[in-house]
Amino acid sequence: MSVSPTLESVAAAFKTWRTNRTHGRRKIPAELRQQAVALLNDYPVSLVINTLGLSHSALKRWQQPPDEAKSADTPFITLPEPTQASSSLCVTLCLANDTQLVIQGELSSEQLGVIVRELQPGKRGER
Repeated sequence: MSVSPTLESVAAAFKTWRTNRTHGRRKIPAELRQQAVALLNDYPVSLVINTLGLSHSALKRWQQPPDEAKSADTPFITLPEPTQASSSLCVTLCLANDTQLVIQGELSSEQLGVIVRELQPGKRGER
């Protein structure tokens, strides 16, 4: 039997996360999003969004199941063979839809350029 989180415990978790995050606009962790959605079983939407400091649209979006079919149809980005020296790097790209893409390993600047161009809005479907 699972215990539903209380509004107070989730509010405290959100406060702790907001206090400790290192960058101002970061995506709310999945665990906190799931806890907020779980509260809707026991509390009215208005109370949840006001207490947690959330927007109604964000909470509604978190209730939707991920669209696995759409992501499965997305083709891979084909990278050219490196024509120059590659370097070991770690790059984090933050996309407009709050998705973060972490690229780590040997990559040439030419390959990185292809990735960035392909991820621009409108290039490969909805971002």
